[in-house]
Amino acid sequence: MLTENKFGKYLIYAIGEIILVVIGILIALQINNWNEGQKQRQEEIEILKEVKSALIYDLNNAFHSMKNRAISRRDLAIDLLETIKTGKELNDSINFIFIAGGETFRPSYTAYKALESKGIDIIKNDSIKYGIIQIYDSDYVNLKLRLEKNSFSNLRDFNRPFLFDNFKLNENEMYTPIAPKLLLESEKFKIILFRTKGSDQATIYQISDLEGKIKKVISLIDNEIQIK
Repeated sequence: MLTENKFGKYLIYAIGEIILVVIGILIALQINNWNEGQKQRQEEIEILKEVKSALIYDLNNAFHSMKNRAISRRDLAIDLLETIKTGKELNDSINFIFIAGGETFRPSYTAYKALESKGIDIIKNDSIKYGIIQIYDSDYVNLKLRLEKNSFSNLRDFNRPFLFDNFKLNENEMYTPIAPKLLLESEKFKIILFRTKGSDQATIYQISDLEGKIKKVISLIDNEIQIK
C-alpha cells in the first residue's frame, strides 16, 4: 500500500512536470509568434512608407508636368480652332502643337519592385494591396501604352510631315506658317487641331482619374501606418 501511494504521488508529480513543460513550450511559441508578427508588421510599415513616397513623387513630377503640358496643348488647339473660325491671324504659339506631344511616362517603380520581392501578401489590408496592384500593373501600363500609341504616332505619322510641308523655321527657331491664309483653309490642319484637342483631353481625364486613385491609396496607407 505504501509503495502504491509513493507511485501515485510520483505519477502526479511527473504529469505536473509534463504539463508545466507543455505550458512553457506554448508560451515560448506564442512569444516567438508575437515577435515574428511584430517583425513582419514593421516590414509592412516600412514598405508602405516607401510605396507612399514613390506615389507622391509620381504625383508631383511625372503627372504634374505631363498634365500641365496636355492642358496647354488642348487649350491652344481650342484657341487655334477659334482663330480659324473667326479668320484672325495665326501666331508663333502654333509651334507648340507640333513640337510637343511626344510624351514619355517614367514613374518610379523601385518601391513596387521591392514590395514584389518581399511578397505582395506582406500587405494585410486588401484595399491597399489591390489598390497598389491596380495602379502599377494596370493604370500605369495603360497610360504609358496610350501615350506611346497616340502621341508618338501623331508626331511621326501625321503632325510632323504636315509641319515640314507647311511651316518654315525662323530666326528664333520657331516654325511659322509659309502661307497663313492657306493654312487657315486647310482641312488637314483642322483635323490635327481636333485630334490634338481630343487626345490631350483624354490624357487629362486619364491622369486626373489616376491621381484620384493614387491619393486614395496614400490616404489608406496613412491610416494603416497610424494603427498600432
